[in-house]
Order: sequence, then structure tokens, then C-alpha cells
Amino acid sequence: MKYILLSIIFLTNFFVGLSQIYDHTMESNTCQLSPISARGPLNFIPNGHFNTGSTCSNESTYFYSYFSNWNWSDNFSSNLKPHGIPSVNISNLYWDYPMYWKNESSVWQAMNISKGYMYINVYKKNNIGVAYRSYILIELTRPLEVGKQYNFQADFNTYNSTYPNVAPNNINLQLDRIGFALTDSIPDYVSGQPLLLTPFYETPRDSIISLANHNVNTDIIGNGQRYLIIGNFHENDSIAFNTIPANNSHATYAFDDLKLYDPNCTSYGNVYLSENETISCGESTVNISAQHGVQPYKWILNGNELPSTSQNVTFDTPMDTSILVVQTGVGNCISRDSMKIIPRYYNFDMPSDTILYCNRDVDLTPTYSSVGGAYSIGSFIWREQSNLGVDLGYSSNLTISDTGTYILEYFHSYNCLEYDTIHIGANEEILMDSLSVEIGPEHCINMLDGYIEYDVSQYPGNIHFYWDSGLLNSSQITVQDSLDAGLYEYYIFDDFNRCSLISSTVPILYDSCSVISGKIYLDTNFNCNIDIYENGMKDITVFAHPIGNFSVTDSLGNFEILVPPGVYSIEQNLSNSIGIGEFCNNPPISILNSGLVYDSLFIGDTIHQFHHNPGLQSFVIGNVLLSESYSISSFKVANFGDSIDNITVGLYIDHPALYYDTQIPEYIGMNGDTAMYLFMNMQPMSSETRVMHLPIIPNVNYIGDQINSYLFCKGEFGDIDTLNNDLIQQNIVFAAYDPNIKVVTPIGEGITNRTEVKEREFIYTVHFQNTGNASATNVTIIDTLTHFLDLSTFQLMSSSHYVNLSCFNNELKFEFPNIYLPDSTTDEENSKGFVQYKIYAQTDAYVGDTIRNIANIFFDNNPPIITPPAINIYYKPAVIIDTTASICEGSSFLFHGNFYDVTGNFADTISSYAIDTVYQTFLTVHPIQNTELYSNLCINDSIEFFGSYIKTPGDYSQTIMGQFGCDSIIILHLQSHIVDIAVSYLSSVQLSANLGNAIDYQWMDCEGFQLVPGATYQNYEPVNNGSYAVIINDGVCMDTSNCYSINSLGLDNFSNLDLDYYPNPVNDILTIHLPSKIDQTEVIVFDVNGKELTKQTFFGEEKLNVAMDSLCSGIYILRIKNSQLEQNIRVEKM
Repeated sequence: MKYILLSIIFLTNFFVGLSQIYDHTMESNTCQLSPISARGPLNFIPNGHFNTGSTCSNESTYFYSYFSNWNWSDNFSSNLKPHGIPSVNISNLYWDYPMYWKNESSVWQAMNISKGYMYINVYKKNNIGVAYRSYILIELTRPLEVGKQYNFQADFNTYNSTYPNVAPNNINLQLDRIGFALTDSIPDYVSGQPLLLTPFYETPRDSIISLANHNVNTDIIGNGQRYLIIGNFHENDSIAFNTIPANNSHATYAFDDLKLYDPNCTSYGNVYLSENETISCGESTVNISAQHGVQPYKWILNGNELPSTSQNVTFDTPMDTSILVVQTGVGNCISRDSMKIIPRYYNFDMPSDTILYCNRDVDLTPTYSSVGGAYSIGSFIWREQSNLGVDLGYSSNLTISDTGTYILEYFHSYNCLEYDTIHIGANEEILMDSLSVEIGPEHCINMLDGYIEYDVSQYPGNIHFYWDSGLLNSSQITVQDSLDAGLYEYYIFDDFNRCSLISSTVPILYDSCSVISGKIYLDTNFNCNIDIYENGMKDITVFAHPIGNFSVTDSLGNFEILVPPGVYSIEQNLSNSIGIGEFCNNPPISILNSGLVYDSLFIGDTIHQFHHNPGLQSFVIGNVLLSESYSISSFKVANFGDSIDNITVGLYIDHPALYYDTQIPEYIGMNGDTAMYLFMNMQPMSSETRVMHLPIIPNVNYIGDQINSYLFCKGEFGDIDTLNNDLIQQNIVFAAYDPNIKVVTPIGEGITNRTEVKEREFIYTVHFQNTGNASATNVTIIDTLTHFLDLSTFQLMSSSHYVNLSCFNNELKFEFPNIYLPDSTTDEENSKGFVQYKIYAQTDAYVGDTIRNIANIFFDNNPPIITPPAINIYYKPAVIIDTTASICEGSSFLFHGNFYDVTGNFADTISSYAIDTVYQTFLTVHPIQNTELYSNLCINDSIEFFGSYIKTPGDYSQTIMGQFGCDSIIILHLQSHIVDIAVSYLSSVQLSANLGNAIDYQWMDCEGFQLVPGATYQNYEPVNNGSYAVIINDGVCMDTSNCYSINSLGLDNFSNLDLDYYPNPVNDILTIHLPSKIDQTEVIVFDVNGKELTKQTFFGEEKLNVAMDSLCSGIYILRIKNSQLEQNIRVEKM
């Protein structure tokens, strides 16, 4: 089949005919393919009625196409042309006489021209007086047979009512001798020159063809002609006109209902297929019906005859685009029509049937591509075969975790439904009986000596491990060592697709741990020594660096950390206001062997200011493409310090093409033209990443501009490093755009189009460009103003060309007459134009009012191009003045007339006509820190307290400047402490301190106050008579007892052999008889502890009366001593 594209180059097999001559009297107003559509019989002129396939198609619209240089151009993008015109270019044919096809319900005062018709400028004089000629060229379905008679019919008329661009004064130009000629070849084109052919029919000379119904009905004899040409075939100077042709005048005629047929074939009709092509879903059937013609029908698909001989045919949708031909009639009266069969389906590459390998989720997402230009898929539905009533998903993506047969249905094109399936089987577990595993424990926290080791020697086949259960990185390593205690999950699989998830627990034994123990105390005087009034600090987390093992101090500040052998420094997490070792250098601790105990590590510290270091880690602004709604951007803020901080991040963008994201949770408002974001309570050494959707403001004036974006941050409590506080990004604005637009200055902000209410002057600029393929004679812009604009303030500022301005009922009309704006393909630079004006808002336009403005741009008689709206929505901005303040507990803060004494955010708004000023502050109330110390004062001792020496018990206090400048009160409760230094006699030769469980005892000889070596226990038995005391340390104070005498060493040598004494027991007088009279005798009385009580001396007496009446009841030792004897006796006093 040969497709030829010229003025109207049609093929017979595109058109309809009946076995009767077309008759206008049969026309009706109903939409049908009836005698109205009959163009036969067997019309040699394809689609001679020039409709789009139906008498009622597009009756309410006006479409036209233009033919030149082998091609039809659809000026309204409607994809509508006379039914049957091929859509391909014919490169070996050239016809440069412009022709037009139009579709409209009727032509004013030319009722015989309707629905679809052809028209040409039979004669045209341009604006500089050059004459041009145009002709219609129609290729017949086949050459006319030599010597055979044919009948020809046509309707034509002047084309006046729909072609107003004539000059002068809208006078229609009309001429004589409209002719129809047949040729066997296409004549050569000569620019501006007429075709001098011999017509087989021509209207009379000097008979002006004016507005009337003109019909042709004549017989012709065939002579091999193939082409029909319509127009005026005479020299310019021989044509008769109704008036002298002026510049820019046209003699335009329309032609309709052309029929050229063989009278011998009147018993046959033209077979007709209602469409040039049909779309069919894949895996379905095609049903086609022929219109008209007579049986039998022959159907041929891609050269293969189908079995049907009826008017209908059904067949399976072919996999590729195919040609279907229908044929009816016999001999020279055979009629054919054809159409394309276009299958539309998708090739889906589904994943292969598989199993839930390792019982992990399976991704069923396919890849797919369209065939036959199938439309994008309208919907997806995933279902499982055993439960079709439940939809699992509505996109091509699906991840499943269960076995089953999964069905993907998808709809596309003309509700085409296709589906694919995939089967997911169950996982098969590994043969664990063929494996053995050994698990080694970790012997101390963070010793990292645990292991998991498999013996795979008995397994039937290769074995593999996914030691990382998340990433599934395959490995044949059978052991994992250097493990700490805990639960480990991993996969084991073999070459037969068996797989199991294994859980193993590495235990901990603590049998190789050493201990670091010590005390954290509050070193208030910064001397790095623990003083008696300095208390331990509880709830301090103490770490052994670098492994991180830790302990928390008890109420006395004590801690113990279990560690393996190694070298450690003691550190603390900084989640409170206490640091470790800030002022006292603590040396590293070396643990050489397991089981060692490093004891009594005292670490002094103080309350101090933390290091604060807020910063930025990254900042990315995405592409700024005006066709997109947002620029996807991000930033990352970090707290590099060692304390919690509140970090404020500010973003400033210096170009109106990009606005701020006010939807992320940390957004707190605008500070002038800077967006502020607050990240509260950021932990030390932590970071936060935020993705921003920055709205893009479309304005073609921004294309190519550079955008500078600045990001900065600040902390609430200062910053030790400001070099990481700001980052800069630079971007270029990109776009593809429609040049016919309307822009306003000032432009509204972001996607909200917000405009400050103080802006009262608006400058509008309407840009236009001729993007067609021919010059535009006139350009008109109609701009309807909103009632929020004051028309009385309108000022025309400038325009690219001369412009006529008119206004009616708030509608501005800008006319550019005779602009002759070239098209952009011919002269891109001069194809543009603009008009600019200034206007003010109404005085009562205020916050919330929307000023919306669009323009309608008309190029000649084309439908308007409607610009996107230029929108300004009034709002009153708020300037945020952000401050911080802090006070000490018990004080109050005056903020805008109000006093505040609690921590929090406080704000006050001051309003004016055009702006709100928001003053806000974050107030921090710092508590007064009271530290109470308890200590003891020893007898005759003193204690130092902030430079003073105190000797008297009582309560003492000292106020110092603490963190944040607030007072810190240290209270010392000092009480007297008396050591119990009493001593008792266990016997006459043994002493005992009454205080038990003292820290230290030290006995000393009171003669010379010499310490008795080794006498460090509670009880003491001297080896010699003498006077002794004890020094006692009870853990708080030290004191020394009185001296106690031991004189009874040897007093136990009692003998009554030579002495007689009575009574015993005695009451008052004890009588002692000596063996003989002695010049002088001494009687000394001792108690049982050896303490001398009385001494009596007797001279020359044999009978001694010893007074006992002054003594208490008890046992006493009496020593009788003279020159002849020394004797001890035991006496009981009553």
C-alpha cells in the first residue's frame, strides 16, 4: 500500500461509499454513518467530503490544518485532520502551494459548505503588493482508465465569513474562472507564478464567483490521469476581480463534497473502516466491523487471509503492529480499506520462582517496558492466590515474608488488564546434626576473647556463613573470635539452598577481671587532697578509658570497676555538672595481671563550666529547577561539646527563587529574612540531620541567576570553637519555560505567594513570543484586573512595539496592530515582545486579600494563550528579636513590663499597620547550690574553713561565686568529738582501753613518754612496774589517756608462814604479829590493780594495828616491809 501525503492525498481504502449518488436532500441533523457519509460509489477522490469520519464530529469546535512542503501541520494540537489523510511525509513529492482544511459546523451563508472542507487563497496579495497563487492537489485512488467515462461533482463557495483579516475595510476579494483540471503528473512549483493548465471544468470568464451555492456536475473521459488540481489557471493580469486587489487582500474559496466515480460500479459501495487504526490490549481479541460494501468480504492480516467472509472479523491481538485490509466488490469495482492494529501491552520481567531463602523477606518488584506505545500503567494490584479478596499493594513494588503464589495485576491504555505470577516456596533448614560448634566465653568485660567456632568436616557438601545477619556477606570462615559477651545471630547455608538462622550466646565468666576501686570527692579548696570536711560524690558514672567499663559511685562516692589487664585512665560521662580530674592530674593505672586490685584511688574534682561547642557538619542545597515545586535540601547540626546544649540554626537565602521550609518541627519563625530552627537538649557528641523541602518560585527572569545560601548556628551557653558555625552553598537557577508569561514585581514569597502588606505598587510585565511557524500580523493582550487593584492609578511604562491601549470595566486591552512578529524558528530574537505597566492596590486591600492577575495573549485569530497567574497574597510579616537571659533562683526578670521567675520562653508582640515585631526571650533560672558538710572537732584541735581556723563546735557557712554567677553556699556543721580514753585494770598487772574497735592503739611509758614497741592492742600487760598510758585513734580523733601505775609485779608471792594477822575479813583494824621487834616496819595497802592506797610506818613494835576503816569493801594487798622481811598478804575488807 502506498501512502502519499499532499494537499489531500488519500487512499480509497480509507473511505466510504454507497451504491447511490450523494444527494444533499438526504442530509439530516443526526450523527450517523448513513447516506450523509456516502461519497460514492467507489469515489476516486478519497474522503471527498473532508470530514474526520463522521458527519457530527467536532461540530461545536473549529479546527484547521495547514499543508505545505509534504506535510500537514495541526495548528491546534488537536491531532484532527480529514479522515484518511496519511500522517507520514512523502519525501519524493513537493507541493508548496498552501492549502487548508477546516472542520466546523457550517459556513455563514454557504450552507453547501459544512462539517469539513478545503480552502485556499486562489489569489493573494501580501502587504507589500506581491501576488501569490494557491492550488489544491488531490491524488486519485488510481489512474483513470483510458477512454472510460466518469462522473465528477463538487460544491464550492467564497470563504468570507471566517476570514476577517482582509483589507481594505474588510472587503472580500472575489474573482472569475474557478477551474478543475486532471493531470497524470504533478506540475512543477514556481514561486508566485500561476499553473497554466487546461481545466475539464471552469466557471465562465468575467463571471465573478461571489457568495452563492456553486455546484459542479459533469462527465469526463479517462486518459490515465492520477491527480486532480483546483484553482485559477490563468495569468494574473487576465483575472477579473470584484474590486481592485489591495495589499493584504485575499480571494479565498472553500471546496466540499468532491466525487469522481465510475458509473458502471453503482451497484457496489465503497467499503469503509471507521478508524485509521485501533488499539488492542495484549492477550485479548480484536473485533472489527466494515461499513458498507457488499458480501463477500475478504479480510487480510499482514498478507494472510483470515477465514471470515462476513462484514465482521475477530482475531487474536498480534504481538506487533499489523495492517488489516478489508476488500469487497469484483473486477474494476473492487474497494479496499485498511487500518493499523496496534497492540499495547507491557513486557514484565518478573523475578524467578524462588523460596523464602533464610526466611528473609523477598522483593518481588519486576522490571517492565511498554510495547506499542502503551500508556503509563494506571494501577497495580498485588494479591496472593489463596486469598484473592485481600489486596497486598498498589504499586509495582512488593516485599513479602510468606510463602505462596503472588499475582500482579496491572491496568494500562484502554483499561487493558494484564497479570503475571510468581511462586515463593518455603525455606529448607540446614542439616544441623552434621555440624558441631564450640563457644568460648569472654573472661572479663570488654576483654574480647570470646569466640564461636564450627567444625564442618562432617557436613555433606560446602557450608557457608553469613556472620552479619543484616548484610548477608557470604564467608567460608568457620570461626568468629574477638567477641564480647552477648547474643549473636547469623545465617548458615549450603550449596543446596538450605539455610538457617542461628542464635548463639557468648557467656562471661569474670575470672580474668581485675578491680580498680576508689572514691570521687568534692575538692572544694582545689588542693587535690581529700580533706576531712570534703565529702564523696554519689551517682557519678566513672569509666575506665579506653575500653569503657564503668561504675556508678555510691552515696559515699566509692566505686569499683572490673577491667581486664591493661593501662587505663579514669574518665566520666558528662551528663551532669561534675567532671573528673579537671584540676588534678591522675596518672594512668596499669593492670599487669588478672585478679589484681588497684585500691584507694582518690580523685578530687570541682563544680566547673562545661566546654560548649555547637557546629555544622554538612549543608546541601538541591537543584533549583523552575519546573519543580521543591528543592530537596538538607543540613546536619552537631553538639561537639561535653554538655547538653540548645542550638539555634539560621538559614538565609539571598534570592527570591528559593524559599524556606517552615514545616520541619524545629522551625520557630523568621528573624527578618532568616529562617530560624531550634534544636533543644542536644546531647554531647550527638548530631541531627534534617531534610528540607525548599519551595521554588517559578519566574523566568530568574533563569541563570546564582543563589547564595548561608547556614549558621549558635549555642545557648557559648562556644569554644566558632570555626565550625557556618556553611555556604551556591546554586544556579535552571528551567525550560513557556515564553508567554506574566510576571509581577514584587513577586510573592515561595509557594504561598505572600507579599508584605506595605507593598502597594505593582509592576506587571507580559512577555509574548511567536513560537509558530509563520509571522503573526496582529497580537492582542487582554488583561482583566482584580477589584483589589485601583484602575485610576494605572500607568503604561513601556512596550516592545507600538501598542494601542483601551480599558473597559477593569479590562485592559493592549493591541499591537500590523506587528508582523516573526516566528521563533525564523528569527528567534525578534519573535519576542512585551508590555509593562504600573498600578497600585486599592487602599482597603489588606492582610489576607489575594491579588491575582492573568493575561490572554492572541496571535491573529488563534485561540488565546493564557499565562500562568501572577499572584500576591497580602500578609503582615513578623520580625522576631530573639534574646536569652538568665537569673539566679530567688531573683526575677523584667521583660516588657512583666516579671518572670521561672525557666521558659516568653514573648511580646508589638503591632503596626505593616509589620509585627515579636520580642521573645528564653529565660533560664539557675538554682542556688547549697552544699552541707559535716565534720568533727577534736579536743584541743582546730579545723581550717576557707582560711579561718575554728576551735569551737557550731554551724559555719561560706558564700562563694558558683556557675552562671549565682551564689553557692557551703555550710559546715562542726561538732565536738571526745575520744573515750578510759583505761581499766584487767588485773593488778594488766591494763585495757575501754574503747573497743578503735582504729589504732599505742601504749607508752609515762616515764619519758616513750612508745612501747609492739604495744598496739586494746589490752597491755607491762613487763616492769611503772606508769603507763595509751594513745587511741577512733577514726575521727586521737587522744591520750591518763597514766596508770603497775606496782604489783611480784605481789603475788604471798606467804603467811612467819606472820599472824587477824581478823580476815577485817572491818576496822587489822592486827599483824611480827616474829620479833623491829626498829621500823612499813605497811603499804594496794588495790587488786596494784594501785597504792595507804602507807603506815611502825617503830619498834612487834604487834602492828593497821587502820582499814577508810577503805571500801573489797580485796586488798598489804605489803609488810622491814630490814628482816618483805611479805605480801591478801585481806578482805568487809
